[in-house]
Amino acid sequence: MKSKVFILVLSVFIATSMNAQKGVDNGTQYGSGEDSIRCLTNISLFIPYAKSGNFKDAYPFWKIVYDECPASTKNIYSYGVDIINWQISQEQDAAKKETLINDLIKLYDDRVKYFGDDKRYGKDWIVSRKAQNYNQLKGEATDPAIIYKWTGEVIDEFKEKTEPLAVSLYMFASFKLMQGDMEKYKAQYVNDFLKTSAILDVQIAAAKAANNTKDEENITTRKVEIEKNFALSGAADCETLQSIY
Repeated sequence: MKSKVFILVLSVFIATSMNAQKGVDNGTQYGSGEDSIRCLTNISLFIPYAKSGNFKDAYPFWKIVYDECPASTKNIYSYGVDIINWQISQEQDAAKKETLINDLIKLYDDRVKYFGDDKRYGKDWIVSRKAQNYNQLKGEATDPAIIYKWTGEVIDEFKEKTEPLAVSLYMFASFKLMQGDMEKYKAQYVNDFLKTSAILDVQIAAAKAANNTKDEENITTRKVEIEKNFALSGAADCETLQSIY
């Protein structure tokens, strides 16, 4: 009898092991077999640590989930941003800090890959936070061409539905590029201003029609800031505007 039970348990173990596969390998949410159990276990372990701000203890469990079942939960990415930003704040070595910043950018890109179609926090929302986080971390070393590329791509894709922060960061990057080379980027900056102003006007009108005062005020504030920068930029001269129109 004991031998039969042993054989049964062994058979189940072998079957489970043979069917085990990580989510990253088979394209499923959690993986299969033992790997799905491993994924769910580590999700349950990293979230309480991360939620309490204990990123050091959260990291090893979070890393397993991120590496093995990246499509399992958005918590990988929302808490992952906090975890990697914490690591960056603790790192003193410049080269290692730069590697961590690259890891953070990849994290945002992976969120687009696995959760970019989220209705509330979709691709344009994710990319705008990526650009904002990048700018915060790099400071004076920020490359505006990178932010311009990232945000420009989502504006081209989402147009009037683009996350307002992405629109604002796009104009910030356009302005910085023009500051670096007025002759080369002035016309582009003016065109970007006209394009983004039209987008924000549509969004303000939509918010007003929906009686969404909060969104209306937020978008209007961004538009006013963009207009103020444009007026003080030196690009809004009659000669430039005439050449464009």
